Amino acid sequence: MLSNPVRRLVLVAEDDTAVRELLCLLLTSEGFEVLSAADGRRAFELFLRFSDEVAFVVTDLNMPYMDGLQLATAVGQVRANVPVLVVTGSGDLAGLRTSGRPYLTKPIAIADLLAQVTVAIRPAATAAREASQ
Repeated sequence: MLSNPVRRLVLVAEDDTAVRELLCLLLTSEGFEVLSAADGRRAFELFLRFSDEVAFVVTDLNMPYMDGLQLATAVGQVRANVPVLVVTGSGDLAGLRTSGRPYLTKPIAIADLLAQVTVAIRPAATAAREASQ
């Protein structure tokens, strides 16, 4: 079990090493615990291992073995209440828009990413605090 009883664990799935490391650094500097994977299949394996603790998933759209939309669908089949944010550097957003999933385009604005994660996790953190009182 990870150290924080309030679910602030974020799973990052990104095949670009520099981007993945930057996302992890940014999120940990903001107080989140982070798991990361270089492809969708490994990310889903991590999600299954920590499914009760993962509060949010950030995934690249185009990755080896399992793309971001496939990962989002797989996560939703296990825990439908886990928010998934898809990030993409691809110019073709038609499929992403029709998926109805929230997304950000690269380069990612740090404030936008943190807002998405914080807003999604805040209700869970509030509920956990209220339950412990």
